[in-house]
Amino acid sequence: MKFTELTVYTNTFGAEIVGGIITSTGISCYSVEDPNDLQELLDNSTVPYDYIEEGLLTKTDGETLVKVYISQDEQGFSQLERIKQGISEIEGDCFGRLHIEEATVDDADWADNWRQYFHPLEIGERFIVKPTWEECTPNGRIVLEIDPASSFGTGRHETTSLCLRALEKLKVENTAVLDMGCGSGILAIGALKLG
Repeated sequence: MKFTELTVYTNTFGAEIVGGIITSTGISCYSVEDPNDLQELLDNSTVPYDYIEEGLLTKTDGETLVKVYISQDEQGFSQLERIKQGISEIEGDCFGRLHIEEATVDDADWADNWRQYFHPLEIGERFIVKPTWEECTPNGRIVLEIDPASSFGTGRHETTSLCLRALEKLKVENTAVLDMGCGSGILAIGALKLG
């Protein structure tokens, strides 16, 4: 299915107004990319984060982006026009430049976008987890090659990582092992590779 990606360039204050216009059309989900929020998160040392995408702070040149994805059907076209009309009626320059960009996106593009962040991962002393689409040099480690879904089976979850670390310390050769999870079976693969 195709969607219209509507991006409104505004500021922190304007994002509230634009969000109100979007929700008034019956759309309940939209995203706000505010560099001030990200900088506040980075400055707060009590909040853990895994990674920050390179260039994330500079890609908006200080502007706040409000993005919404609208289906390209009769209802979506009506919502899109009402949003653009509502934004055009905002007066005053205290809301940023209120520039609107539109792009057509296909939901199939989103299905594999997460893959760009999944690379070989060394776990413990003996394992390296790698997706089938990546190459790696195992350096004597046991390679767990998997094709994970977008949220399971990557080995990045703390529970999975801790279980693999514990598994490598156990004598599992010729032993029955139960991997009672809901992911890719990465623990069972690790146990099998250990005998």
